[in-house]
Amino acid sequence: MDSMTFQGFPKEGLTFLAKLKRNNTREWFTKHKPLYQETVEAPAKAFAFEMEELLATLTKRPMSSKVFRIYRDVRFSKDKTPYNTHIHMSFFSTDGNTGECGAQPAFHFGLEPKKLTLGIGNFGFPKDVLPKLSDS
Repeated sequence: MDSMTFQGFPKEGLTFLAKLKRNNTREWFTKHKPLYQETVEAPAKAFAFEMEELLATLTKRPMSSKVFRIYRDVRFSKDKTPYNTHIHMSFFSTDGNTGECGAQPAFHFGLEPKKLTLGIGNFGFPKDVLPKLSDS
């Protein structure tokens, strides 16, 4: 697959994520990493690239995307499984903003074997905005 031509999320990628959920270990993932790269990571990056362009046309603003990594931050979590078993990405305007994903409202996309999630909103708010929201 051309890395920037989105041709859909292949069934093999969703099957990979389902198997990862049952085998969420470093050893299993390392053995199957090429399959992940081909059937999950590459299609996700291609989808993000095309969605950036489509959303820029729709919103009339330059857009950027963030495809979240497969590796989980387990430092403060009771759940120590090392990998996410879903695809998650965000799309946000870079017009006059910091260019960071969490700094402004964004479109959100999540995909796992039996669930598709779409949304829009903020991950968090800057400290100077929170008092303004509580006064409303």
